[in-house]
Parts: sequence; structure tokens; C-alpha cells
Amino acid sequence: MILVFFANLDKANTLDAHLRKARIFKTLEGFKLVGHVLETLAVDEYICGQRCLRNEKCLSYNSHSDDDHDNNKCELSDQNRPDKLIRSPGFTYHIKVGKGWYSSYPGHSCKDIYDSGDARGDGEYWIDPGKTGNPLKVFCDMTRAGGGWLLVLNIVIKDQYNLPQLLSETSYRKVDSYKSNNLVLQNSALNNLKTLMPFTQMRFHCRKPGGSTFHIVTTGNGTGEAVVQYFTGQTNTMPDSCGSYIKLWDDSSKLANLCADWGYENGNYHVGKWGHEGMRELYDHPAFTERAYHWLTFTRWECDDFKQSPYLPPNETFWKIFVR
Repeated sequence: MILVFFANLDKANTLDAHLRKARIFKTLEGFKLVGHVLETLAVDEYICGQRCLRNEKCLSYNSHSDDDHDNNKCELSDQNRPDKLIRSPGFTYHIKVGKGWYSSYPGHSCKDIYDSGDARGDGEYWIDPGKTGNPLKVFCDMTRAGGGWLLVLNIVIKDQYNLPQLLSETSYRKVDSYKSNNLVLQNSALNNLKTLMPFTQMRFHCRKPGGSTFHIVTTGNGTGEAVVQYFTGQTNTMPDSCGSYIKLWDDSSKLANLCADWGYENGNYHVGKWGHEGMRELYDHPAFTERAYHWLTFTRWECDDFKQSPYLPPNETFWKIFVR
């Protein structure tokens, strides 16, 4: 059973702004959670739910009511532990559900979930970019660079003697396959995703054990948005690199310090551009300096370096791209 409380039912209008949005409690009748009680009240189920919504520490509650309302009982809890319930006739256990926690209440995007205040750290969340009623379980980074990032490229080397084979996906819905450690969306899929779930920034993160970490995020201005437009196929104009991104705290790369030397265009290297003319996909030279510091996978395995084949990248080397 799903019980929905809307904050506009609070006639006193005393809830905080973030509680004016819908909140859902998933209910289990005939059960209660023992212990972990924040507060005990003699109120009915509805008032108990309001009290839990007002209390940020409250993650669930037990309620007990009878027809005469003489034995109303409300127990607010700071735990969400359906695995620790006991059978208790007359009680109902209510679990607070945030946006994106369950498929029945998906967010529009990772950023939507983050902005709603329902993020619970990095991990899996449910989103429905197209609002089709067919949500996806995806990975959201909720803690870095302001939070609200959806993982759209995830290549991780788990066995250097069994390297991933290219699986460049044409459907944005493949973002739910990130656990394969071989998730790559084509530009056309990113374009479709952007149409349904407008995003304006990209974050590039790669690391080799014993080597460098390349970690940058495009800026929120027009220069940064030009990068998004290029890699989603909205424009053929190769974007300027300098001024289009900022380095994150853990970046130790040479590449991020050499923006004027990036790119290849009109037969020339070191043009200060994102990308390599004729190579548009995000796994193939989106950022590089000639024969020195590259972002490149599948044909070679490079993160802020230049490694001619044959070359076996160390285990736990990764390349990740996020959007928000």
C-alpha cells in the first residue's frame, strides 16, 4: 500500500518549503519497528505522518488506531528498517520514501532528486527522463562538484588481460547498464537524453593507478555549454577549450593545464579546441594534446598519457563522464 501526503492539507501552512512537495510513505500493515524511537505521541495516523514529515530525522513511524480513537499511538523513528519488523496486529509501519528511492516515485533526473533534498549520497536512484512511466535505475553522483550528476559513460578495467569491447549504445535508456563497466552512449543517444532531460554541464573523470587523475567540469556559462552542444550533436562547431572548464580538487593531470594545446582542426594540432576533427564520440579524443596527454579508450587506453599499442592498462583504471 502507498499512502500519499500532500503538504497543502496542512491548513496551518506551517511546513517548511521543501515539505510543500508531495511525500510518500510506503506502508506495511500489521507490523511495527521496535526501538529507535525519536518521539511517542497520542495522535492518529494522519497527524503522525505530518509530524514525521516535519522532522528531518524521522525516516519511518509506527501508528496504531482503533475505531474509537481511544488508543491512538504514534512512534517516530530515526531508522528505516523493514528487515527488523515484528508482527503486531493493529499497528502499521510507514517508511518515508524520497524522490528517486523507488520506481513508483522516480525523479526526472539526478539533479531533480538532488534539488528536491532527497539525495542519500552517491548510488542508485530511479529516474524517468521522458516522464513515460517506465523509469530507469541509474547511478547518480550526489556528492562531487555540487551533486546531481548522471553517469553516462563508465569504462572500468577489471582485468587487463580481458579488456572491454566497444558497446556504443544508441539509446539513452542504456544508462541503466552502468554496472557492465562498459557503458558508452553515442552522441545521438545523448542528444535524445538532452531533449528529454535538459542538461547544461558535463564532467570528465579518468584515473590510472600509479598515474594521473584527470577531473574537470564544464563551466555553467556559454563557453561551457558549447561543449555540451558539440558532444550532443547540436552543433558542428568545435568548442574552445580554454575557459570552458574548471579543474576539480583531485585533478593532477597535465592535460587540464594545457588548454591552449588541445585539439585537431583543419589539419592542425594545438588549436585550443575540444575534440579531434572526424572523431566525434566521447570515447575517442574528446580532450587531448598531440602525442602527449590523451583521453582515449578502446583503440588505446589513455588517461593523461600517450601509450601506443600494445599496452595493458592497470586494473581499476577508469573513464567516467557525468551530465547534469
